[in-house]
Amino acid sequence: MSKFQKLTERETEAFIVRSGTIALSVIKLLENLPAKTKFALIVDENGKLIGTITDGDIRRGLLNG
Repeated sequence: MSKFQKLTERETEAFIVRSGTIALSVIKLLENLPAKTKFALIVDENGKLIGTITDGDIRRGLLNG
């Protein structure tokens, strides 16, 4: 059995955020994701993937000012 599952469009929308989303919104999103999915995909206004973000990224950003 493969480690990877095909996700439906609705499931993938659950962990996609637009560039410029407020950090608190991303933290809330990450808290509601399944334990194995603790990252979000960041997309631009055209839906193009530009990066990923984790809870740790946000924490480090807050600590570093």
